[in-house]
Amino acid sequence: MRHRIGAAAFLAIAVACLGFGCSDTARQQREAEEARKAEDARKAEEAREAAAIAKARTLVEKEAGVVWRLAHPTAKYEEFKFDGYDKTANGYLIKYTYMRSKKDTEHKTTLGFRFNLQGTLSGIDVEDVIAVLSDSSWVKPFLAADVVSGTIREELKKRIDKIPTDVNGELKDLLNRNLGAKGLAALWLVYREAYPKEEAPAAK
Repeated sequence: MRHRIGAAAFLAIAVACLGFGCSDTARQQREAEEARKAEDARKAEEAREAAAIAKARTLVEKEAGVVWRLAHPTAKYEEFKFDGYDKTANGYLIKYTYMRSKKDTEHKTTLGFRFNLQGTLSGIDVEDVIAVLSDSSWVKPFLAADVVSGTIREELKKRIDKIPTDVNGELKDLLNRNLGAKGLAALWLVYREAYPKEEAPAAK
C-alpha cells in the first residue's frame, strides 16, 4: 500500500512540476512578446522622430538666408550649422548657429525654430516659431531690420495675393498682424512650407 501511495504521490508531484514548467514557459513567451512589441514601438518612434527632424531641417536650411537678412540685415555670415534639437511638450526646438566667420568664433547667433511632432509649423503661432537662444552682436537680432522687413513684407504680400483667395486667408491674416522682423521671418517659413517650389527673393 505504501508503494502505491508513493507512486501516486510521485505522479502528482511530477504533474504539478510539469504544470508549473508550462506556466513558466507561457509567462516567458508573453514577456518576450511584450519586449519585442516594445522594441518595435521604440524603433518606430525613433524613425518617426528622425523623419520629423529631417523635414524641419530641410525647411530651415533652405531659408537660412532670408531669416538672416531679417535678423542681421547689415552683417554677413560664413557658416550656418545645426546644433541639435530639444524635445518640447508639443514638438521640437531645432537649433542652428550662424557664424560671422569660421575663424572668429566669438561673433555668432544661435536661433531656435519650433516645430510640431510632424516636423511642420502647423498649430504653432507665427510669433513663437523663432527664438533667439544666444547672440554676441552689439545689435540684437531682428531689431535693426526696418528696411529689410518692408522688403520681405511686400514680397510676401505680392506672393500671397497670387494664391487663390479660398486658400490664402490664413496667410493674409498673419501678414496683417503687424509682425516684427522675427515674426516676418517665421511667416516666410510658413509660406515656404506651404509653397516650397517658389523661388526665394534675390538679395538686395
